[in-house]
Amino acid sequence: MTVSATAASRWFLILFLIYLVAGNVLMSFDAVNRWVIVPWTELNTACSAQLASLLGLHAVSDGTLLKADTAVLHVEQGCNGFHALLIYACAVLAFPVSWPSRITGVLTGSVVILGFNLIRLVNLLAIARYAPRYLELFHIYVWQTLIIIVALATFIGWETLIARGKEEARRSAVG
Repeated sequence: MTVSATAASRWFLILFLIYLVAGNVLMSFDAVNRWVIVPWTELNTACSAQLASLLGLHAVSDGTLLKADTAVLHVEQGCNGFHALLIYACAVLAFPVSWPSRITGVLTGSVVILGFNLIRLVNLLAIARYAPRYLELFHIYVWQTLIIIVALATFIGWETLIARGKEEARRSAVG
């Protein structure tokens, strides 16, 4: 690793941590909760209900509640994929590429993480309905780990395939 690569790595880590702290501070404000996190959570529950119904669970959503028969999940902060999205977005925003590439990365990652979280919520709803004794195991240990892995894999995929590819293509066209 060259001196400039080492400096770039340090700068990335510093920016990532600054963005992560700032994002967590912003999440603590009521206005951010009301205008960003609650609508994101309601989108998660509404889409999950639709997906679960397509799969035969006959689910409905009511705000941040996801219901199928007697099974009810209250989707709260930490269960809505927003923390995984925050970690991913902070990494993308700290990465040294053009702002259009970063914005594309955040938007793409948002779709991937939302999609994965929908699968997660539908699975948890099915577990709550048919095997409730396993709900805590899957909720806390399996899916929390998997969503962070998905966020990391999405970042690595974006960094490798999209950001570097676009930047190299731009440099080739210029030089």
